[in-house]
Amino acid sequence: MTPIVDEWHGNAEGYRVYEVTVQALTAGNHDLKVEYYESTGNAGIKVEWWNTTGTTTTTAAGVYGPASWNASYYNNTDLSGSPALTRVDGDISFNWASGSPGSGVNADNFSAR
Repeated sequence: MTPIVDEWHGNAEGYRVYEVTVQALTAGNHDLKVEYYESTGNAGIKVEWWNTTGTTTTTAAGVYGPASWNASYYNNTDLSGSPALTRVDGDISFNWASGSPGSGVNADNFSAR
């Protein structure tokens, strides 16, 4: 895997937007890995992509065809040990606020892959 954004740290503003351009992808499916951690306060994450016509998508039925994300949630901020929750999501667009990603996952100090 080639890191595109490598920013594993907190942010005083509470959120950060990263915009990157990936040029000349080959035809067919591609694997993407997104890793995230939350220490305290409000939590959320959104991943979206668009084609050269500017059409935006975050959903499984998006511009480039169906997507599915194998999600693992950990009760720590470093993705270590066994996940507290695993599931498949059709997109990455969450606003957990001060809540938890799901049953068995801490509201604070969790990470996700």
